[in-house]
Amino acid sequence: MSEAYAYLYGDRKQTLREHIYSCLEALDKIKSSKIWNLVKKLCGSSAERYIKIAVIFHDSGKILYQKNFKTKNDVKYLSFYGHEIYSTYFISEFLNAKRRAIENVKQLDVLRLFKLAVIASVLYHHHAMGVRDRIKRLSKISYENVFVKEFDKLIEDLLENPIFLSDILKNKSEGHLSPNNVSNVVSDLNREIWIEFVKSKKFRKTMLLFTNILLIADYMGSQDRDGTKTEFAKVLDEFLELYSTSTHPAP
Repeated sequence: MSEAYAYLYGDRKQTLREHIYSCLEALDKIKSSKIWNLVKKLCGSSAERYIKIAVIFHDSGKILYQKNFKTKNDVKYLSFYGHEIYSTYFISEFLNAKRRAIENVKQLDVLRLFKLAVIASVLYHHHAMGVRDRIKRLSKISYENVFVKEFDKLIEDLLENPIFLSDILKNKSEGHLSPNNVSNVVSDLNREIWIEFVKSKKFRKTMLLFTNILLIADYMGSQDRDGTKTEFAKVLDEFLELYSTSTHPAP
């Protein structure tokens, strides 16, 4: 395959690039809703760039699953089971690299404020329950440099002052992408998330906001894969219309 896919089931497919761009279009719609007013009120204007990073990276783990073909009812498809665990690992490494590159103290404080909420939104954007079990069941994947480079191109096209995934990965030790290592890293992150969740009311609100925004953007960015909208996608459209700032201005 010449392109990485976010979805492939028989003849139905969506490339990762197509999916990310569709999710970003959905994010633009969310910015016209009351939920975005809440983001600005709780988190300030700096939150937008970190939510965008979450959208870009939420399916990054899928670049490792491009040879993970399965068959169901004689239909060949790509299985991405556990991809959010690798996506969490990638976005954590990206934010760590971003932290090392920041010299401005205020920008560093902003990153510290949002880092765990961004990581949590990616980790939980599919399943709220059973994360620890999915981490334990993480299977070996196929590292294909061509797809890492493809994701680098996405980063270059969509982010200012890009930090490339390939540069981050080449500085890691051998075996860092093994299921055992990634499981340990993400387990530690998950533990850190829930310690902060219990401790900080503001973090709880921020994490839930970021996660719900990513969930909405992800589903809206996936709704045309089968040529028809799912019932859940219709609910999301209704939600955004109902809470649009143009029809229901914020007080």
